[in-house]
Amino acid sequence: MKVVAIVGSPRPTGNTSVLVDQALEVISAAGIETEKILLGQRRIHPCMGHDDCQTIASCHMHDDITKIMPEFLNAGGVILASPVYFINVSAQMKMFIDRFRHPYRRQVKSSASQAGVISIAARNGANTVAVMLKDFLARATNLAPSDMLSVHGCARNVGDAITDAELLEQARKLGRDMVQGLRNRPH
Repeated sequence: MKVVAIVGSPRPTGNTSVLVDQALEVISAAGIETEKILLGQRRIHPCMGHDDCQTIASCHMHDDITKIMPEFLNAGGVILASPVYFINVSAQMKMFIDRFRHPYRRQVKSSASQAGVISIAARNGANTVAVMLKDFLARATNLAPSDMLSVHGCARNVGDAITDAELLEQARKLGRDMVQGLRNRPH
């Protein structure tokens, strides 16, 4: 069993990443394998909209998505995390979502039985982005948005999340809840 976190922040140590680390630390301490994928450190091309996804075995684009997508599809649990950029996900997260077009058109979904989202805004939009990520996960998994875990809030400046006890605890709680859900899932 493995939990994969897909992080859409361009900052490897930014607020979004810090909160993901909190959740993954709890999950890892429970003996569950974790992987954190920083999209900003990967080579990912935007979807070109070829419209033949359902007829081809693999995407025409050859980049790091070929390594990331199998991890996402085969994980027992997934976390999607994005900072809020103009009331939307980051460009990095948007490219990941758009590149899911190939599996989606081929009716392939993630096998995740647990999912969570983390969205952090400087001022507003964190809830909106959380809803967007849950909507995507509803199409990418067999889970309903109401079954997904969520952490969303504000961290105005770089580094603010690490000193926000409430946000840190919410992220750890997401980790604890994910562990419990993974342990209780039917085998």
